[in-house]
Amino acid sequence: MSRRWNGSEDHGLPQSGDVARFVHLHLDTAAEESQRSDMPAVSVYRVEGKARPMLVLHRLARCERGRSWFLVLPITSKGRDGRGHVLPDCEPIGNCIDADVESFVKMEVLFRLPENLLHREGGNAPAVKPCDPHAYRNALTVIRHKAMRGWLGKR
Repeated sequence: MSRRWNGSEDHGLPQSGDVARFVHLHLDTAAEESQRSDMPAVSVYRVEGKARPMLVLHRLARCERGRSWFLVLPITSKGRDGRGHVLPDCEPIGNCIDADVESFVKMEVLFRLPENLLHREGGNAPAVKPCDPHAYRNALTVIRHKAMRGWLGKR
């Protein structure tokens, strides 16, 4: 995209079934950096993070704190054990990230992430590409079944 992405616009934001890179924060690295002069009870922290691919399940309708939010699942290429069996917390979704590498969604946890955590290389629009529709529907079906059985979010 030639236009610079602006977080307050809908242009370039991922939709249901897209794969987008979000910054996964490493909260154990949080360090207080400063206090806000206009709000003494509020501190500013620095947190390390790394861009990770996520399968966007749903763009939430309600904005919070002036941001759009997304329900996402992390994607990995390490979804098989040493014997080649699919790990119990992973579901195959085809070759979503790389044409030569099988992708899996990690089913143990759903993330609710704001648009300002979308990774933007060089200030451009976030990298968004569609996932295989069959794989997306499969992930939704598994999530529904796990949620009904109370497995979702358990570690």
